[in-house]
Amino acid sequence: VWAGYGVTVDKAAEILVAEMFELETYERQRKHEKEEGNLVRTIRKNVDGSRGMQQHIGIKVSALDNRLFENWYSWKENKLSYGRKAYMVGFVPLSEFSGEKCEGKENYKSGETTGIYIIEEVAKNVCRVTRIQTVDLNMYLPAKALEILAGTQLVEANMLQEKFRRNAKKVDEEVRGVLVERMKQGVKLDEEQEKLFHELEKFFAKEKEGWEKLKSPDEGVEMEINKKGKDKKLRVALGRAKGTADCTAEEAAAWYFEYCSRERMAIDREEGNPARLEIRKGEGRINEKLFAVVKKFPFPLNNREFVIRHIWSKMKDKTVAIAVVPAVDKVDWSGGMGKLTKGQTKAIFTATNVESKGEIPQCKIELLQYLDAGVHLPAQIVNKKIPLTLSVLKEITDSFKRDDDIDRNELTKFIHIIKTEEQEYDDEEKRAIKEGKEFY
Repeated sequence: VWAGYGVTVDKAAEILVAEMFELETYERQRKHEKEEGNLVRTIRKNVDGSRGMQQHIGIKVSALDNRLFENWYSWKENKLSYGRKAYMVGFVPLSEFSGEKCEGKENYKSGETTGIYIIEEVAKNVCRVTRIQTVDLNMYLPAKALEILAGTQLVEANMLQEKFRRNAKKVDEEVRGVLVERMKQGVKLDEEQEKLFHELEKFFAKEKEGWEKLKSPDEGVEMEINKKGKDKKLRVALGRAKGTADCTAEEAAAWYFEYCSRERMAIDREEGNPARLEIRKGEGRINEKLFAVVKKFPFPLNNREFVIRHIWSKMKDKTVAIAVVPAVDKVDWSGGMGKLTKGQTKAIFTATNVESKGEIPQCKIELLQYLDAGVHLPAQIVNKKIPLTLSVLKEITDSFKRDDDIDRNELTKFIHIIKTEEQEYDDEEKRAIKEGKEFY
């Protein structure tokens, strides 16, 4: 049986290494006694003076059948690009260890398992855990039993998330904080990324005509739509939106780039969309991520599947841009999404630093988005979907909104003027003051 999972955990990578590698704890012993009864569990640490460890453990496979697993564990630290750290915790059958082994055999059959944990640092107190494992029980099991066995991996993933779960807003801020620092430094685009940015800029630059003002459902966000066709049904449309956020350009861009942040996942669930996930392929480029999403469409229309790449670039000293382009990757939804229609979208998001409001940073944000629904849709549905897509700018402004702080700054400045500057009035002002006093 092969199984695996990938999960983000709200804890430092080093702590998760200890969590995965340190087997000799009271918590694990209690868990073993509860689930496996009096079956053997022996741990041998610091094997041959190394960081290696051996485990000799009995596992209940069924009410009448047990298996003995003997494994050799070790771990190592890896250095990733841009100063990031990752750790690997691996385990193999003890038969692969050439030194002294745990002694003693139980009167039940042996099983074999091999696996690895890859723990990548995301932020100081956030990490990504990937586990891949294969298990051979040396017996035949029906398909349903194999599914249950593989499902135990998901139980561990959920346990890790729940055990270390912290405030979602705080975690998002920590993850964005790391990205913001990278954006300030900038990163050189590779040849393909430069080409994609150039093609997107050229694509949207030619769309100069046909724009119509769109009634924005969001205060403070201006919206426009460009319908490609005048029929009652449309397949393609473009949207454009502009707004101002109470944050730096890097903070706004980081918010938009992190498509699967806790906050955005929560918004997506509230909108009733069935799925949104990040697809990981090894280390990858530091300024690029791959996502897949299923968007809810009204019955009898099929839901739409989009697979997209996000690529960020520091364009100028004051501007950060994010390119959104369709990806060719196929996603296995395990049949749980019903019939889907493939859609395509591409976009350019830009955030530009402007003059601050007192001590509150400000940036102008703009989104240009192209939507191809895959088939022709009634115009009224397109008219609803485009504003919903552009509303991401409102989500950014809401997330960083500091209206009270801005008001407080303006009041403080006015109070300072009253206290420190001599008051001078022209004849018209003097007349108004006199009339006010007489009325009083």
